[in-house]
Amino acid sequence: MVVKEKRKQDIQRTLEEIKKLLILQLIINGVTSGDIARVLGIDSSTIRHMVSIRRVKKPLGKKGMDISNDNDKTQIRSKIINKASS
Repeated sequence: MVVKEKRKQDIQRTLEEIKKLLILQLIINGVTSGDIARVLGIDSSTIRHMVSIRRVKKPLGKKGMDISNDNDKTQIRSKIINKASS
């Protein structure tokens, strides 16, 4: 019984780590914590506490999109939100 509980905790911890890495990847790609939180149904401050957004360096987005450009950020966000909603 103790072994099963430890295994369960290990799996849960691993899933939480994966979740944080996926959120970090979204932030690197220019998605805001508000957009991520809306899809997950949680408060955006929860996302900001999970991942230190200020420390994340934002490189060029996929397909040459410059995520420092507001128009490109909007396009990236829209694509991710649309995929998550479907």
